Amino acid sequence: MRSAPLRAFILFCVVALFAPLAAQEPPSPLALPPDGIMAPAPGGEAVEEENEPPTPPEEPPATEEYRPPPPPLPGYQRIRVQAGQIVALGDGTIRFQGGVVFETETLSITADVVEYNDRRNLATAEGDITVQTADGTTYYGNALELNVQTREWHFREYSVEYLPGFLGPQFIGSVFLRGEELSGTPGKVHARDTRVTTCDKPVPHYYLAARSVDVYPGDKLIAHDIDFYVLGRRIVRLPWFIMWLRQRQLPFVPTVGQNDYEGYFVRVLYQYMFNEGQLGGIRVDETEKLGAGVGIDHFYTIPGGFGEAFVYGRRNLEEYVARLNHTQALPADIELRVTGDVRKNSLFSFQPTTLTNINAQAQRRVGNSNTQLTYVRRLNEGTFSTDNSNANFRYELNTAASRFRYSGEYSSYGQTGLTGETPANQELWNRLQWSRRLGYGNLNLRLDQRSDPDGGSFTGDNNFSGLQRLPEVYLETDQDQLQWDLLKRLPSQLTVGWGMFDEQPNNVRLNRYLFNWQARPRPVEMGQTTLLPYGSLRQTVYGDPDMTAMYVLNGGMEARTTFGSFTNILNYRNNQFHGFSPFRFDSAYPAETISEGVQAITKSTRWFLNGGKDLRNDRWQDILFRSEAAVTPAFNMTHAVAYDVNNGQWRDLVSQFRYNRAPAMTLGVDTRYDMQSERMRRISTNLAWTIDPRWKVQWLGGYDGPSKQLLYNEILVTRDLHCWDVSAYYSYQQKYFYLYFRLKALDIPLPMFGIGRGGQLLTGPEGLPL
Repeated sequence: MRSAPLRAFILFCVVALFAPLAAQEPPSPLALPPDGIMAPAPGGEAVEEENEPPTPPEEPPATEEYRPPPPPLPGYQRIRVQAGQIVALGDGTIRFQGGVVFETETLSITADVVEYNDRRNLATAEGDITVQTADGTTYYGNALELNVQTREWHFREYSVEYLPGFLGPQFIGSVFLRGEELSGTPGKVHARDTRVTTCDKPVPHYYLAARSVDVYPGDKLIAHDIDFYVLGRRIVRLPWFIMWLRQRQLPFVPTVGQNDYEGYFVRVLYQYMFNEGQLGGIRVDETEKLGAGVGIDHFYTIPGGFGEAFVYGRRNLEEYVARLNHTQALPADIELRVTGDVRKNSLFSFQPTTLTNINAQAQRRVGNSNTQLTYVRRLNEGTFSTDNSNANFRYELNTAASRFRYSGEYSSYGQTGLTGETPANQELWNRLQWSRRLGYGNLNLRLDQRSDPDGGSFTGDNNFSGLQRLPEVYLETDQDQLQWDLLKRLPSQLTVGWGMFDEQPNNVRLNRYLFNWQARPRPVEMGQTTLLPYGSLRQTVYGDPDMTAMYVLNGGMEARTTFGSFTNILNYRNNQFHGFSPFRFDSAYPAETISEGVQAITKSTRWFLNGGKDLRNDRWQDILFRSEAAVTPAFNMTHAVAYDVNNGQWRDLVSQFRYNRAPAMTLGVDTRYDMQSERMRRISTNLAWTIDPRWKVQWLGGYDGPSKQLLYNEILVTRDLHCWDVSAYYSYQQKYFYLYFRLKALDIPLPMFGIGRGGQLLTGPEGLPL
């Protein structure tokens, strides 16, 4: 009987996940490769030929236009052709010549001569050809074949520049291709006898000369028989080169460095390929303290799916990592994603533990609905072990007038410690939210219900704390929706509702009736002073035998007075309640406060002075002073300090100093000074200095005053090599050093910089993470 709620929940999940599939139109075939712009033609810059124009006739002929009727073929694209002359050659072939512009729904071809056969849907172009796709990519070449129906194309003696984003989101710079032949089908580009580079110099600093290159945009790039040239000299020859476009990493560059965990290290990746769907890399690490480590990172493609399998081990498998990521397309538009990993004594866990993580997710998106089923398990085996599982089913449906959301979540929490294994605590939550727009407001329904599948056998059930809605229904409206003249004079928002609430651990289960009125009067102008009144009334009645009730009155006034560059803000707030609420979440507390603040703003300075008093408890608020000053256009500073009137003590003085001459230099210094003990608590610094266009230095520093110790001290020096850069990094905190080469066209983060030993982000200028 205890498992009945769980069985019902699983059955509901399966039925909803495989709900009838709504009819959808199939996606249109892909056009030529997306994204990019014009690139120089082979042999140099793109230059139009200067031919001597013929003597124009007295009346030049008008440009002819050709629009063939669309045959009933699947995937057919309408075409439109403009040319100086149109000649029918027979067998369904038409020749266009003289300033030809051949357009389909996805591209535009400009050439000297174009021939089109409407029986085979084949267009051929010769001469100086320019092809521009609908997304802006421009190709140059000398010969082109295009199947208008299948959208397959072949280009000879071509050049093209693909702008950032064509290959994948990790590319932030352009990629240049030039070679003998370029062809494409939906979802793939093939190049033969090609040079590939990201260097925009006429003579590139480096390039890859490959017999063939296959590009699957957003997935992978595979090149065969590659010579890697640097400064005109061949450095290495490789049978193949693979780049996974979903990952922000550079696969063929080794990393060298030193840290306090491994000592000196060298990391190398050697690639392999069985076929286009089965490829990967062998990772070899050589470390000073932990010896050698070997791993395999394999990428695979199967019908309807793809994934990555990674295994790594060292120290005779006293330390290992195994990971699997898989994505699979299932019937009924369902996508399944499975990820899992097992780690033992990994670099990220210094305790002798084994960590196992499993995450499976099935998702189906149809029209305005989204269905998702997720299962997660976290197992930590060691001196103190935990085994946590979570299954969650979610369904969402949005229309123009309503929104529906349902979530069913099953959780199990188990642990084993010094006293032995503890029975798992199991919980099942059902949550539902529904909202519908009506002519007079928005009607809402909420349901939050908890069940206990383990039947109370776990002692932790007695410690449950939470709120259940069984259910709650309420109507939200305002003066615009109700169209009441009385409310228009006093802008308001109204909420009327009823709900059955269960609050634990108080063990309170009651009906509650709610009326909440929030007034939003318009500002009142009185000379240089603006009055901003506000107020609300909340009445609740509870369904206990005594019909307990409580009402809360909340009101106040804000007065803003301006004198030149000075603004005085006076605020009074009074919160009163009468009656009693049996629920903690519904509790109200009396309060009466008055506060005043003065601010002055000039061209180069801003300062604020605030204070106030709690009238009900007869206690003063801190007097806070804050100032901001722009000393020069590039240098500004901020100071803030407060005085505790009740105890007669100063708070810490917090200061920020900023120097910004970007991109040449930015420097931030943050300090915290203890006014009571008269000593510095903390200093943190952040420096980004571009010494010249080739050299850049970044520095992070943190100092703790009471212990007189460095919290962190990191320095990163980067040398720009035009299309590459090389960085040297040292961390005092992590005892970490490395030398890292990076291709600038890729958005590859530098390892470890700005990350503390505990994984926290060290802050940069303006307190933002680096």
